[in-house]
Amino acid sequence: MDSEHFDRRFDEIAHRLELEDSGLVRRLDRLRRREAMHVGFVFAFLSAAMVLLAVGFAVLSPIFWGAGLSAFIAAVLSDRQLRAT
Repeated sequence: MDSEHFDRRFDEIAHRLELEDSGLVRRLDRLRRREAMHVGFVFAFLSAAMVLLAVGFAVLSPIFWGAGLSAFIAAVLSDRQLRAT
């Protein structure tokens, strides 16, 4: 079975599913978008944590360290919430 045959078969199954149970397809799309949003939040929190911690170490500022640590904790909690759902 080559990839073109597999792709055609997969598209056919997806099309039939969409015709037979459009509610399920909408729920799956909503879950996919929700997961992408969570991944974006985790990435944003980790990026902010990295920048804030680097600035905190550069200027020796406990405020930036605290903000960076808070962003890192927010990333971990957001990731746990994603995995729990």
